[in-house]
Amino acid sequence: MHQLRALVLLLLLLGSAASSAFELNAEGVAKTAELARKAALATLSESLKIEVSSSFKQQRDQSGRIKAQQAITTHSALPLLGVEIQLNPVKEGYLCYAWFNRDKSAPLYINELNALTAEIDNEAEQLSKLKDSGLRYQQLNKLMTLGEQFSSYAAVARLLNATPIPALNIDLPALQNELLTLEQAAPTLAIAGSLLTRDLPSGKYFIEAALPQNGYQATMLSRLLIDAMRPHLVTHAEYQEANLTLKGRYEIVEKGIIVSYRAENSQGVSVASRMVKLAPSAYADIAYQPDSNAFEQRLHDIPLPDSLRVALSSNHGDQGLLFTSEQQITLRIKFNQPAYYYLVAHHSEADLAYLLAVNDDPTKNPYIGKVDAKELNRWIEIGSYEVTPPFGEENLHLIASNSDLTPYLPPYINDRQYNLPRLRASNRDHALTLTRSSQQQITQQDKNNKTAEAVLSYRTMR
Repeated sequence: MHQLRALVLLLLLLGSAASSAFELNAEGVAKTAELARKAALATLSESLKIEVSSSFKQQRDQSGRIKAQQAITTHSALPLLGVEIQLNPVKEGYLCYAWFNRDKSAPLYINELNALTAEIDNEAEQLSKLKDSGLRYQQLNKLMTLGEQFSSYAAVARLLNATPIPALNIDLPALQNELLTLEQAAPTLAIAGSLLTRDLPSGKYFIEAALPQNGYQATMLSRLLIDAMRPHLVTHAEYQEANLTLKGRYEIVEKGIIVSYRAENSQGVSVASRMVKLAPSAYADIAYQPDSNAFEQRLHDIPLPDSLRVALSSNHGDQGLLFTSEQQITLRIKFNQPAYYYLVAHHSEADLAYLLAVNDDPTKNPYIGKVDAKELNRWIEIGSYEVTPPFGEENLHLIASNSDLTPYLPPYINDRQYNLPRLRASNRDHALTLTRSSQQQITQQDKNNKTAEAVLSYRTMR
């Protein structure tokens, strides 16, 4: 197995030497070939999403703003085209290598965008001929879905420097506005749940919590929307077992809230989109405003990644996360280089930060973990945690470095009230300052030292 890995990596390196093409690779291990293939493609898709998000962040840093289309794209999975697969039997079952590069994939994205452009132009022409409001409503939903597909493919095409990228000849905000005018505001969440799931493709769904616009945390409204949608769908409690995922956002507007959901298949392609406006009566006495947006904006404002790349996820994905009492959260990490790491949990209601145990070796620091070369580019489970009080907004902050982090671990004490290793900080803002100051110390010690961050945001409820 090690000889095969070396051969594959050598081929990838030779390809890089011969060309400056953008490349990504991933691997997955599972009991069956299909599950190994699915795991490798999921990791590759996540890596692609990280690259696209980093590219958008760089554009924002340079221009001082980020386009709405780009912001939407970074909250979704991304479609993979031109992926090469190599499956091999191993002791654990099957090992799957998956990789793609610009030279092979870029033309495929352009071809897909050209086909989508032609389909969108044709559907837009059909819309112009329709007068019946019911028929226009159906056609508008179809165009919105095609527009979201176009945005996802275009995001990857831009990352690969593929040309020429065709123009999108429809105004998505205008389509959205017409959709909302054709449908009266839903007076109850039960009606909203019915509208958001109407005529969706058949399949087994995992429903993510709809997040507030420009927010990272679910609210009580998010939870109740899931409850309203679930009776109309075949759902699964486990993210990995579903073949369709519903991803949602909501925007607070004058005299209402606009909720939008899109259904994505396992390849990261949007297959349907739905939207509804909630009348004030639908969310009366329901918490819908994000609690601490300023802190989370600061936390998620992660420096542009260097060569060390890290990712943090859970058994329910990495966005729209909502957990209830006694539910199990399984945390997963993925690194592209060997490194040390630790995890800080920032809790809103208690306004404190504490360390998570990630190492069960009694001879080593329980809060410092390490990823070795054999574990790179694959998801690694680092522990399961039961949801217990205090409930509220929580953010997990992963800090990684190629240098041993033990000397740079923020100081902490045992909090007797919650029985947690709490950071010696007056509040979460102070804790974040301490954590990022320690990162600066690492890089100041040696210019070859690298650091990286990842954040996982979720809400817990009773």
